Amino acid sequence: MGARVLLLLWRTWQVRNNLTHDSEKLSFGGSVMFLKKYWIELCSIRQQQEFCPKGKSVVADSLVLTRKGKCKEVSPGWSAPEPGTIKVNVDGAFDQGSGEGGIGAMARDESGRVVFTAWKYMDRIADAEEAEAWACKEGLLLAADGAIARRP
Repeated sequence: MGARVLLLLWRTWQVRNNLTHDSEKLSFGGSVMFLKKYWIELCSIRQQQEFCPKGKSVVADSLVLTRKGKCKEVSPGWSAPEPGTIKVNVDGAFDQGSGEGGIGAMARDESGRVVFTAWKYMDRIADAEEAEAWACKEGLLLAADGAIARRP
């Protein structure tokens, strides 16, 4: 509940700033739709961060959206690689309407520390399987090109 209130306050401040500075006018209905979509996005990502001395922190960790639009806590699905090795995870995304997509890769060591991350916009993709294939290829190329070898 607290995270939603913070999100609502943030959007209210944004609307107020736009009105004050004669910027884009934001409608009530548009703001409601924006907040709903933004909440779904926030609930569908997993955030991990180290302690920040400035006091900034994640509002909620390991959240997933349920059918009723509420978030619930889930256990992490990532498993660590063998000691002394690196694990590369990749993913591809595809928008059927536009034919656009994106790919991403992330490498972590046995302690879960991020070794490298990469992403790429793809302007012409046929389907989700092609996006996944490109993600696999790019992840392997990054590993082979020495992105992992530069590990501190």
